[in-house]
Amino acid sequence: MLGFGKNNKLSQDELDRALDQIRSKYNDFIITYMKEPAFKDAFEDRYYQVIRDKLNIELFIKDEIEVLKELTVREQSRIQQEQKSQAEKSRKKEEEKGFADRLMDEFREQISSYPLFDIHPQAAEEISRLYGAIKKLDEVYWPILDSYFRQVFPGVRSRHRSELDRSLWNLTSHSENSLPPGLERYVLYLGQGEKSFNAASRESQNCIKQAAFFMHDLEDAVVEGWRLGIRNEEVEDSLRFIRSIIKDFRLKEIKKQ
Repeated sequence: MLGFGKNNKLSQDELDRALDQIRSKYNDFIITYMKEPAFKDAFEDRYYQVIRDKLNIELFIKDEIEVLKELTVREQSRIQQEQKSQAEKSRKKEEEKGFADRLMDEFREQISSYPLFDIHPQAAEEISRLYGAIKKLDEVYWPILDSYFRQVFPGVRSRHRSELDRSLWNLTSHSENSLPPGLERYVLYLGQGEKSFNAASRESQNCIKQAAFFMHDLEDAVVEGWRLGIRNEEVEDSLRFIRSIIKDFRLKEIKKQ
C-alpha cells in the first residue's frame, strides 16, 4: 500500500504520501462503516505526539497501517456476523410463518364442512362458519334439544332452559336476511372500514366467546340430563354435533370464569 525507501527510511515526499494515504483510508473507513470522525482525530493526535516527541516516524507509519488493517478486519467480521444473525432471524421468521400458515390451513380444512353464514363480505371465515354451524344447530338439533330440556329442567328448574333460550336467541336470526343480535356490533365495525379494524377484531373475539359459552352450556345441560337418567339416541346425535363444534372451532378452553 505504502512505499518505504532504503533501510525503511521515508523521504519527506514518501512521508507526505504515506500520511495522505492513511488519512484517506481513515476517511474511507469512517464512511464505509459509518463510524465517528473520532477515529481519524485519534490518528492525528498520535501523529502530532510523534512529531512533538521526535519519535520514529517510520515505525509510526507502519503501526498505523496495521491499526487500519485491524480496524477494517474487525468491522468486516462484525458485519458478517450481523448478516449471519439477520439471515438466521429471517430463516426462523419464515419457518414460524410457515408453521402458522400450516396451522391456519389445517384449521380452515377442519371447519370447511360447516355452512357459511352470510354475515358481511369482510367477515372472518371462522365467524361465518361458526355462526353457520349455530344456524344448523338451531334448525336441525334445537327442536330435539328443546324437548329434551323440558324434561330435564321442568318447573323450578326451567330457569336453565330460559338461559339457553336467551343465548340461542342472541346467536341466531329471527327473520329472513336478518343478523343474529350478537353479530350486529361486529358487522357495524366491519362496515366502517380500516378505521375500525381493531374494534372489529376485538368484537370478533367476543362473538366467538359468546358462541363458545353457549356450546359449553348446551353440553353441560345434556350431560346433566344423562346424570338424571334421561337420554335418547337423537339427543346423543345432538351432543356429538355440539362437541364437534367445540373441537373443530377450538372452543374447548373458552369457558365462563
